[in-house]
Amino acid sequence: MAFSHSTERRTGWEGEIMVLTATGGEFEQEARIAPTGGCNLFSYLVNGVERLRQPQSWKDMLTFYYGIPVLFPTPNRVRDCRYEFEGRTYHHRKNHEDRFLHGLVFDESWKLGVAQSSATQVSFSAWLEVEPFHPNYAAFPFPHKITLTFTLAAESLGIAYEVENTGEGRLPFGFGLHPWFRVTQNRDNMIVYGPATREMELEPKLLLPTGKSWPIAQARPDLSKPTPLSQIDLDTVYFGMRPEKPAWIEYVDEKVRLEFRASADFTHLIVYSPADKDFVCVENQTCSGDVHNLHAHGRREEAHLLILQPGQKHRGQVEMMWVKL
Repeated sequence: MAFSHSTERRTGWEGEIMVLTATGGEFEQEARIAPTGGCNLFSYLVNGVERLRQPQSWKDMLTFYYGIPVLFPTPNRVRDCRYEFEGRTYHHRKNHEDRFLHGLVFDESWKLGVAQSSATQVSFSAWLEVEPFHPNYAAFPFPHKITLTFTLAAESLGIAYEVENTGEGRLPFGFGLHPWFRVTQNRDNMIVYGPATREMELEPKLLLPTGKSWPIAQARPDLSKPTPLSQIDLDTVYFGMRPEKPAWIEYVDEKVRLEFRASADFTHLIVYSPADKDFVCVENQTCSGDVHNLHAHGRREEAHLLILQPGQKHRGQVEMMWVKL
């Protein structure tokens, strides 16, 4: 196989696009990442088929409806756009507007790191550092550096993250990926498997977690059993995920499976796929929505807030592995 990296520019788009390619194997892959557009891996071709929902303009790129947006440090929803940690309440607000959904970095411009190719893989890194006076600091006043590394290998796409606490206090955060996978044929030809142990109760309309949950066997549908996408109409949060039991999507017509092999910190899974839409989001996350508030109110297992001491680093990864059936 051959692995390579290059850059390209698009008219009307800001900054260079990083292109990673893996050719000559059973799974030909090409990934495009926009570091200045939230570090979104917005295009993923596998054997000539685009797998992700595509942004049509630069304005689309700065939302969270296309590609694989990065959710940090507050994945999903924040109740009343305010969260609590260690007895203090913080206002979740960016660009003079309250921010309810999906964190602070999906529309940030990330710094370009290193791209490397070898005989077995190609990778690219980018990073974002938040200190006082950074636009995100008022909403999340905890100094830190976050680095993303994207890697293509013979049969996989890996997305790793590393968070470093560069401040003097404790750093509370969550991390998630929100891939928008296209329905490439029809919903009958895709099967979803999400082997969590519990489903979380969500409030109506705003879909905020209450902290309550029930065994996955009581869920409808029960995604711990492979379920055709045609039987799924969901925007649901699960937890109790384990590395030895990855979630997956099966493409029946192609006789392949895409497994989401996540590190142990990814305890939560969200499946979002309304019945009348042409996408499915299978989202590995380290926490629930409204994570800081659930943690502050004693729902620590359900919340799974990650906390770093000063100077401490944490690293995790989701490897999307293609498997022939």
